[in-house]
Amino acid sequence: MPAPVRRGLAALTGPVLVGLVYGLWALAIQRKGEPATGGEILLSVVAGVVVAVVFHVLRHQARRLQDETRAAAWGVSAGIAVGFLHSLVNTSVLWSGTLGFFVALGVIPLAYYRFAEVEK
Repeated sequence: MPAPVRRGLAALTGPVLVGLVYGLWALAIQRKGEPATGGEILLSVVAGVVVAVVFHVLRHQARRLQDETRAAAWGVSAGIAVGFLHSLVNTSVLWSGTLGFFVALGVIPLAYYRFAEVEK
């Protein structure tokens, strides 16, 4: 039996918290122990908002997708999120993309198992 869809403020609590933590994490990586600049703060706020919106959409709207597609969406979004955070460390784009790819490869089967086996 699928979990009930929560409405209102309770439905936004998870995405807001995830977006806040992600944005603060991005800001901490960018600062490197120095005072934050306006551009760093703006980038971290935008990153947090994007992650919160994607998390909300995946949690509440992706229920209509097939299990395989839904698991791929969670995996790809997790890989992109990790790859972006790693790119803030000033490593190469190739290494950040590779790390994101491997994170996505790890998340996809875990998400598929959860959606295909546990929710049925």
